[in-house]
Amino acid sequence: TMTELSIEMDKDSMGRLALIGYQIADNGDMVVENYGTLASYDLASGKKKNSFVPQNGVDDYLLIGGTVYIVSGNEIVLYDLESGEATGETIPMEGYSGGGALSVGEDQKSIVRADSTGIYRYLLDGSVWEQIVEGSLTSLGMPSVHIGSIFEMENGDFLVRSSEDDGYQLLHYTFSADTPAVPTEEMNVYSLSDSSTLRQAIGLYQREHPELRINFTVALDPDTAITASDAIRSLNTELLAGKGPDLLVLVDLPIDSYIEKGVLSDLSSA
Repeated sequence: TMTELSIEMDKDSMGRLALIGYQIADNGDMVVENYGTLASYDLASGKKKNSFVPQNGVDDYLLIGGTVYIVSGNEIVLYDLESGEATGETIPMEGYSGGGALSVGEDQKSIVRADSTGIYRYLLDGSVWEQIVEGSLTSLGMPSVHIGSIFEMENGDFLVRSSEDDGYQLLHYTFSADTPAVPTEEMNVYSLSDSSTLRQAIGLYQREHPELRINFTVALDPDTAITASDAIRSLNTELLAGKGPDLLVLVDLPIDSYIEKGVLSDLSSA
């Protein structure tokens, strides 16, 4: 039976009005997301009951029992569904890269999250995020992969809905006794500047070789004050000491000098 429901949605600070998504709470209320704002509505009347407005806006949210869990900035802020008031409790999101997805764990007593750094679980009566899948060893860490949602199956497997330029895909993560928890081999890749193309290539190769960990070092990190000359000087010291990276991206580096010093291997016949 289909019944039309008219709800009184508020416009945001920029005058926008759009139903981004909604969930039905255990008490029968409908919680609606509208451009970074969240509100609950009575299903019988369509009247708004509460607004949930954390300081840093709404990035994502979950309903568990009578509590609203709102991802806001780098933490999850808890609100009481009935009163609309913040409970004063927060869950830190250490290492959260943004652009991920949350869902309620299969046991209904945990939160699972997926982002470019991996898949994590947080027990509601715990205090830390447990990393289950490391993103850098899978497709999750590839720049072209955009995560839409995550679902935990009854057997403990995870399904991640994602998209790339060529369409949508469902990624299935399952426990494998044959796959080492920690890669047995490592390869170090060095570049002065970051490159999404290189990260994509690393991700594709990493996906096919789970036994290998590729460590990608970007010397000119925008969060540090290191200059190109400082980075090159430090790299030269390591190369001359025989401690340089396995794979060196030579863009903007003194190639001729390295050839003269014999610190590069000839890969033309490899």
